[in-house]
Amino acid sequence: MKRNLISRYVATGLAGLGLCMVTGCATTDTASSRFPELEENINAAKAAEAELYAPAPLKSAEG
Repeated sequence: MKRNLISRYVATGLAGLGLCMVTGCATTDTASSRFPELEENINAAKAAEAELYAPAPLKSAEG
């Protein structure tokens, strides 16, 4: 009885996790669609020599 109950909880948890993974991977939301000016801002920062003065924030923005 107890073993059957535990199996049911494990199966339910795995099904819920699988559902979350499927819906998460099905989205097409990317950084470029959320921040349309992102590429322009990174290029402007490179033009202003951000690689010399602020390399860490530039790498973070590119990532």
